[in-house]
Amino acid sequence: MQQRLEVREIKEEPDVQNIRSSSNKNKPITDYHRLSEKYRVANRYKNIMIGIVTALVMWYNDWICVESIPLRLLYAGGIVLVMSFLCGAVDEILMEE
Repeated sequence: MQQRLEVREIKEEPDVQNIRSSSNKNKPITDYHRLSEKYRVANRYKNIMIGIVTALVMWYNDWICVESIPLRLLYAGGIVLVMSFLCGAVDEILMEE
């Protein structure tokens, strides 16, 4: 003969707590995040200033070998952009470590 198992009691599953609390979404911005944002903006200006100084040094030492003034200005503007992007990339690499 087969024995039948009888269900005597059904246990309820315990309430599941979220791993990530929803209160994290409602937290105000902390001082760390404010300082981080200010640092990011200041860092961008620093990179642009490095580019401007580099372009000025190249301009006054006649390292920009272009005859017309508008092309020289365009070249110097390109140097500013390239140097600021390059410094930003180096900063990103250093921040990962």
